[in-house]
Amino acid sequence: MIILFYTIILFNNSIMESEKDLLINRILHIALIFIFSCSPVIKNPNKPKSIKNSQKIELKISEQKKENEYKLGSFLNSEDTYKTIYMNASFYGSKFHGKKTASGEMFDMYKMTAAHKTLPFGTELLVTSLDTKKSVKVVVNDRGPFISGRDLDLSYAAAKELGIINKGHGMMEVKVLNSK
Repeated sequence: MIILFYTIILFNNSIMESEKDLLINRILHIALIFIFSCSPVIKNPNKPKSIKNSQKIELKISEQKKENEYKLGSFLNSEDTYKTIYMNASFYGSKFHGKKTASGEMFDMYKMTAAHKTLPFGTELLVTSLDTKKSVKVVVNDRGPFISGRDLDLSYAAAKELGIINKGHGMMEVKVLNSK
């Protein structure tokens, strides 16, 4: 809209004959700049708020799932057995392969394992990709992820099975099967 006003003003400059018209045009130009610079910024009400790890928030995943509300599960705990929660998951692999995990086990990128910030080691999860609808069963044996906005780190094998290797992350439906 502001571009339209600038175009009109610039066009008018070329056809004005008197200095009075030019002065009026300049005043109008300054007034428009002032008006538009002082106008409030319209915020998008649908834009998700920033996610803090300690918050559980509700998200709308797609138009088809408008009626379903999902929570991000950074702080899922052992009392949530058999509950379904939604998490943003990523994966880790070769950089950590053969290194010790927080549980003391050696990380094997070809096993079905996961890292979570709070779930007890040995907790079994059923993880389903919302994009691909594929599912895997994983065991929590490490802590993480340590990237803001991520709730679960999957092993390379689990991520490959779920079909998120190329994208690097995705929304997952996670069900706690048992907790140790």
